[in-house]
Amino acid sequence: MLRHKHSIRLSAVDQRLFEALTGPGQPAPTTVTDYNQRLRLAVQTWSQARSRDERDLGVIAAGLLLDEQDHAAVIDHQRLARVRH
Repeated sequence: MLRHKHSIRLSAVDQRLFEALTGPGQPAPTTVTDYNQRLRLAVQTWSQARSRDERDLGVIAAGLLLDEQDHAAVIDHQRLARVRH
C-alpha cells in the first residue's frame, strides 16, 4: 500500500485481501476514510456469521484498519506497520 496523507493506493496483493474481506466488484478505495468505512462494514458483517472461521475474518478486517490521523500508518505484509521517514 502506498499512502500520502489521506490518499491511498493498494498493491495487487492488498487489493485481493481487501476484496476477500469486503466483497468483489467495487473499485479499489482511494482514501483512508473509504478504506476504513468498507472494512468496518465487513467487520460488522463477518461478526454476525455462523462459523468461527467466518467470524475470524471480521477480526482480520478490524486488524487492517488504518489510523486516519497517523499519516505513516500503512499495511505491509498483512500487518500494520509504521514507516519511518
